[in-house]
Amino acid sequence: AGAEPAKDGGAAEVAEVGWLLGAHFQIGVLPGRDGPSGFLAGLAEDVRRAAEDAVERDWTFRPESRAETVLAGIGGGGRPAGLTELIAGLSTARRLVDRGGQIVALSRAFGELGPALRRLTTAEDVGDFKALLRGRDADPDYLLARTLADVLAWADVYLLSGLDSDDVDALSIIPLDKAEEGGRLAGRANSCLILSRAEEVRARPRDEGAA
Repeated sequence: AGAEPAKDGGAAEVAEVGWLLGAHFQIGVLPGRDGPSGFLAGLAEDVRRAAEDAVERDWTFRPESRAETVLAGIGGGGRPAGLTELIAGLSTARRLVDRGGQIVALSRAFGELGPALRRLTTAEDVGDFKALLRGRDADPDYLLARTLADVLAWADVYLLSGLDSDDVDALSIIPLDKAEEGGRLAGRANSCLILSRAEEVRARPRDEGAA
């Protein structure tokens, strides 16, 4: 029998379910860019802790400081991204860009806006987003809309995607027609960070500590 796992978050809850079911020995697969990067085996809690350390080490981008512009590639490997991946990538870029800076996102993301995101398209200004989302937490895309609202309140967003350009514009995002336009925007910045597959990366500037 293994020791009961510590209860310190959602991952620990999953581990606890496994412990209660008697699954004390586990095998973990570490994600790589193009497939597994390694494997772990042992008691469930040991595997979980080692996996968390490995993901933090291999998938966290730690630049010295934020930048005026973040150029973020979203999706890849022949897999066009959906709205979930797109907004996750924008959220990563938001953690690395200066307030009032610009995020240039290059993707092939596509999808239909859900009710909460559609509600944001009625805003006259990004300052109206929070009010428009008030009481909408039952909408299936509420968390996506809230995350996007936080991004757009922090920085300007330029986007190359497969989304309807009218929808993009109505969300207070500047649509791009070609990837070259994003390159020119990044080239004019005083400082720029570049991310690949931003939706899969953890990001935290070194000058902001571990918070």
